[in-house]
Order: sequence, then C-alpha cells, then structure tokens
Amino acid sequence: MRRAAGFTLIELMIALTLVGLMVGLLFGGIRFADRTWERVDEVAARTSERRQVWRFLESRLQQARLVFEPVEEGTRGERYALFYGTGEALEFVTPFPEVGFGGLNLVRIEAVGGGDERQLLLSRWLLHPDVLEGGDGIPEWGPLRRGHGTPAGPADEAVRAFFSQTVLVEGLKGFSIDYFGAVDNEEEAAWRDDWESARMPERVALSIEDADGEWPEMAFPLPLDEAGARRLITGAPSFEPYPGARPARTPDRPGKDDK
Repeated sequence: MRRAAGFTLIELMIALTLVGLMVGLLFGGIRFADRTWERVDEVAARTSERRQVWRFLESRLQQARLVFEPVEEGTRGERYALFYGTGEALEFVTPFPEVGFGGLNLVRIEAVGGGDERQLLLSRWLLHPDVLEGGDGIPEWGPLRRGHGTPAGPADEAVRAFFSQTVLVEGLKGFSIDYFGAVDNEEEAAWRDDWESARMPERVALSIEDADGEWPEMAFPLPLDEAGARRLITGAPSFEPYPGARPARTPDRPGKDDK
C-alpha cells in the first residue's frame, strides 16, 4: 500500500520550529534597531542641548564689556569692575539680544541647589540703576563679589525685559570655572580659579558634568581692545568705564592646556 503524500508530524514540527526561530530573530532585530534609534535620538538631543549652551555662552562672553560698579555720589571709594568670578560663579556685563530689548545686561552664571536638583542657573538684570535697585517684581541685585546670593524662584513674565532666569543645565553633578590672564601689570598671565581685577581675563574656561557625564571642556576668549574697556551709555554717570589704557595683546592667546 502506497504512503499518502504530505508531511509527517515530525517534519511539521521541525518546520514550525524553524519558522518560530526566524520570526524571533526578525522581531529581535526590529527591537534592537528600535532601541538603537532611541539611543541615537537621546545622544542627538543631548549633543544639541550642549551645543546650544556652548554657543550661547560663547556669544555672551565674547561680547563682554568692562564696566565698573556704581559708586556713591560725593565719595572717592575704590571702584570694582563688574566682572567677578569664583570657581563656581561668574558675573559680567554683556548685550542680551535674546530678550529683544536694547542695552547692556548684568549676567550671573552659577551652580545652585543641591543633590539631584542642582542646576546651572543664569540670572540677568538690565544694567540700569532703577532695575538693579529692584522693586515691582524685580529682585534687588547685589554684587557677587560681596557675597550676595542669587534670587530664588522664577521671574515674573511681566518683568522679563528687565530681569529673567534661565536654567542652562539640569541635574548638575560638577561645575568649575577657570580664568586666564594677569590681574595686574606686576603678574604674568596664568590660569586661576577666581578673578577679581580692574580688567577682564583673556579667557574663561568652564567644566560641566551632568547625569550623562562630563561635557567637552569649554574655553572662550574675551574681547580686549586698546583702551581695555567699553563706555556704557545709560544716562547714569555712576557707571564709569575703565580709566586706564592697556595695550591689546596679540591674538595668539594660550589655550586651556597652558594651565
């Protein structure tokens, strides 16, 4: 008697097993590709965020202006430049075209908070005596050099043209600032972890680490002109430009590795 045409049970089981293996491999490859694309998107988003912060800080620092603190009328007290820095905070004067309002602004960048909520925060005041005195929703400004802290809480949208705060980095794990330059005519230019002088440094370097790891180190040259200062036009004579002249240095400034 002839055997009926078709598959045996064993052959059918082998075929189903092979099909199952191929389907598993296919969907495994799809899941791997999906996870890979998600990872690529995360890396791209993180890189884009870092690039935006880099470009923002670069544009602000490269337009920094040397301006002096207001002094009380009728006094001859010592004047201090509105460029002061520590290892975790920096205060300087620069244009801020992002707010669509002309004039110079006083900018403070510092690490605030603690633990997982530590942030790199930027606070900005329009550089005008009435604004720096505070009031009407604007917090009073006090010199970082004198230990005045950063105002807490978000700024009122109604005063954004005069004061604002922006979180540059969330989940900050590490942050430091170094300054390259000579604080006076008696010293050679060198890297240091703070800056207090009647002049600006030649270069500022920032090191940032967040939950995703260390950022590439950022080192930005600062503008130097023949007079060593820019004149501030606010109608308030208490803000004065740097009176001394400092010769411009050559464009071949040292890099961060010269520390």
